[in-house]
Amino acid sequence: MFALTDDDHNKIICGNICYIKKIVIIAWNLNHFITGMSVLIIKSDESIIASNKLIKASLFSSSVHCAYYACVQLMLHILRSHFGKTELQITAEGKEGAKNENGYHKWLQNIIYIEFIRIDGDGTDASKFNAKIKSLSTARAKADYSVKNIIDRDALLAYDFSVQANSLLKKHFQL
Repeated sequence: MFALTDDDHNKIICGNICYIKKIVIIAWNLNHFITGMSVLIIKSDESIIASNKLIKASLFSSSVHCAYYACVQLMLHILRSHFGKTELQITAEGKEGAKNENGYHKWLQNIIYIEFIRIDGDGTDASKFNAKIKSLSTARAKADYSVKNIIDRDALLAYDFSVQANSLLKKHFQL
């Protein structure tokens, strides 16, 4: 019969502890990467998918809501990735911007649009983005707060605008 000495036993335990530490470090790094930057892209993509599924289920108001927030989530990601802002900075600047620009979402749209113009060259895509996000914002407010019905055409248009706006953002901000 094979028996381990105390020294052999300690080596095995230390080896296992080191292995577990490596796994924990890898998991922490992966979690930090996902939660640090790309989780907003994932949420944005999920919102686009949800918008499409809600259209198919004839839940048009909710679809418009998801289409709009797909863009908001991607714009927030850009604040973090392109501008290098932390969550704390975004919150503080957003509060101040909301006071000066009639709301948090208008502040967010404006800060992204201004940077978009700077990197776009001729400004054509920045203008297209701005028109799409403004239309989406209006449609989302109608879908969330108005007593008017949202019909399939409204939801399909919002979905299309969201896909187009996000495509422009991804292209120009290299996402």
